[in-house]
Amino acid sequence: MEGARWAFRFGAWSPSRSEWLLAARCIQPEERERIRQFMFNKDAKAAIVRELIS
Repeated sequence: MEGARWAFRFGAWSPSRSEWLLAARCIQPEERERIRQFMFNKDAKAAIVRELIS
């Protein structure tokens, strides 16, 4: 069985506050806490997108 690869241009994604909160509610609490600790927004966006599509 082969896996699928996804691509997402997260740099072009500029979520509103409500979209960001919704995305955060859709991932596991442990991952949400880990993502909150990132220093840079681009790293947090990449991580949350990775969690949402996996």
